[in-house]
Amino acid sequence: VYVGNPDSPNTIDVFDDPICPSCGVFITRDSSALSGAVAADKIAVRYHLVNFLNPSSSSGDYSTRAIAASLCVAEADDPDVYQAFYFGLFAPDFQPPEKPGKDRTDNELQDLAEKVGAPAQVATCIQSKRLVSLADTKATESAEALTRLGGLGTPSVFDGTKQVDIADPSW
Repeated sequence: VYVGNPDSPNTIDVFDDPICPSCGVFITRDSSALSGAVAADKIAVRYHLVNFLNPSSSSGDYSTRAIAASLCVAEADDPDVYQAFYFGLFAPDFQPPEKPGKDRTDNELQDLAEKVGAPAQVATCIQSKRLVSLADTKATESAEALTRLGGLGTPSVFDGTKQVDIADPSW
C-alpha cells in the first residue's frame, strides 16, 4: 500500500509481518517518525506485509487475515487512517505473540479499524473475508520483492535497492 506524496524526494519500502515481534518493536519505535516524514512530504512509503509467520499463529492464518484487513482499510483511501491501522497492528497491546497462543479475531481487527476511524464499509469488508485471497497474493508478491532486494526477513526497510539500517536511530 502506497502512502504519501508521489513527488516526495524519497520513497521507501517497509516490509513487516503482522505477528513478527521485531516488527512490532520497529513500528512502535518509528511510527511517529514515519508518519511525520510522510505528512511533511519528505518521504512516501510503500508498506509491504508478508505472511511468513502464519504457522506461528494459533489460527494458522492470522498474518493473512491482518493483511486482508489492512487492504480493506486501504480501500477507504485515507492515508492517515491506513497508517494508524497499520501501526495499530503492531502496538504492544494489540499484536499477538509469535508462538501459538491466542491471536486476534476478525472482530478484533474490525474493532481496531473502527478505533482508528475507518468507515463502516471496512467492517463489512473484514467480516466478509472478501480480500483474504488478494491478501495472500499480495503477501507472496511482497515476499518475492523482499527476496529480490536481498532482504533476509522482517522488519526490513529499503531506500530504492539499498537496505536501510533501522538499528541506527538516525536512519
